[in-house]
Amino acid sequence: MAIHSVWGEAPSWNTLTEGLLIHILGSSAILAAGAFVGTSIVGLSLAIWVAATPNRGKRFFDLLFILPLAVPPYVFAYSYAELVGYGGWLDTWFGTTLDIKNIWGAIFVFTFTLFPYVYLPCRIFLAQKSHWYEVGSSLGLSRYQSQWRLIRPMVLPVAMGGALLAVMEVLNDFGVCKYFGIPTLTVGIMKIWTGYGDYVSAVRLALILMTLVAVILILQPSQKGNDQRLDRTDAKAGKYNALGALFASLVALLSLLLPLSIMIKGVWATGSRVFDHSFALAAWHSCSLACLSAAIAVMVAFAIEFGLRHFPSFLGRRSKSIVLLCYSTPGIIIALGLLLPIVGLDRWMIKNQWTTAVISQSLVLPVLALVIRYTSVAVKSAESGYATVGKHVHESAESLGVPLSRSVFSIDLPLLSPALIAGFVLVFVDVLKELPITMITRPFNYDTLATKAFFMASDERLRESANASLLIVMVSALVLLLLSKKLINGASH
Repeated sequence: MAIHSVWGEAPSWNTLTEGLLIHILGSSAILAAGAFVGTSIVGLSLAIWVAATPNRGKRFFDLLFILPLAVPPYVFAYSYAELVGYGGWLDTWFGTTLDIKNIWGAIFVFTFTLFPYVYLPCRIFLAQKSHWYEVGSSLGLSRYQSQWRLIRPMVLPVAMGGALLAVMEVLNDFGVCKYFGIPTLTVGIMKIWTGYGDYVSAVRLALILMTLVAVILILQPSQKGNDQRLDRTDAKAGKYNALGALFASLVALLSLLLPLSIMIKGVWATGSRVFDHSFALAAWHSCSLACLSAAIAVMVAFAIEFGLRHFPSFLGRRSKSIVLLCYSTPGIIIALGLLLPIVGLDRWMIKNQWTTAVISQSLVLPVLALVIRYTSVAVKSAESGYATVGKHVHESAESLGVPLSRSVFSIDLPLLSPALIAGFVLVFVDVLKELPITMITRPFNYDTLATKAFFMASDERLRESANASLLIVMVSALVLLLLSKKLINGASH
């Protein structure tokens, strides 16, 4: 973003600084703090309880508590608004309604959709530290006592890191906060930008949001030295298995079973009139956009990791760091940063009669924004793939006279294909669920499943929105089911 965009004329800025900005920052801070506490408590408690359960139950619970990642927060919000609103199950069964469209309702939504960000790394960490159960047993401690006395202090920094990732997702959210009417930085940027056309004020808010994200990245805890904390832990009472089972059942009900049942009910009631040509077109747009973005992201990721393996350099390492940083950047900031120069390029090209086409109204802009945001996911997959391929493989090929141009297709791609496929499907799911980038950068009259669900819910057509929502959840859940075994079981070896 140019300096002019920050220091130019900002008609809405005075209004913001007269009190509205404080309100926006306060709402964002409350949401972030609430999500941090909520996801930490739920995710860490479940991870500790599942790690202490018998082995035959771990697989089931891991699936149960990873699957909420398949439910985007805005979809969860629409489901609960239908559940507790007028005509919902709460109204039908008990004759009452509940106002969930407030900041506390949003914290509830974020807690029960984002707690897997804490649960998953904590479960992986606990799987790697399973030998501490034997240490606890030698000291006369049960599995649950070993959890709370020995392992819990080690896993706290891991839980904090996952909770901070959840906080970044909260700061990036648009769908939930817009639907609930909560003035956050992301909603403020969108409103000032699209509603008032004040790009300068929007850029200033974006810089504030980016500063908060940078602070969160700095606060990410280091996990070094956690083992040394064992001798300083205080003994605390263990949890009863029955109490843990009750808590786990409640989380599963609130985070997965209830939202799914509401979506299925909505599809049953409205599917016959919603499944039309426009819905099929939105599904095609979502899948094609996700496929194209994921394919480009995987190619970029492979190029980065291939270059670092065969031609390591300072520039290559810095390029990878920048790509990884983009995932932490809120989508609305990436969209804003791309749209301004591309619109300027459009105007310049049309003015000079170079073309009559408009780049900003093509798929170039959304694909570019999505690739920038999610390439880091593919990079991580490619990196894990290369970690299993020793350098001796390439050294042997070189000693046999195999040129590098040939080894790309005969060695690198075949060996990395499982990791690259995993990266492709992960990016595919992320793009499928993405709302802010798609909404801002999409061409005119170009709907996806995410935008269709959002606009229907905004018009209070909650049951109709369930059709697009359920399709997003089903595809995302299928991918998570395929990858979850590798995520957990791979950590225990």
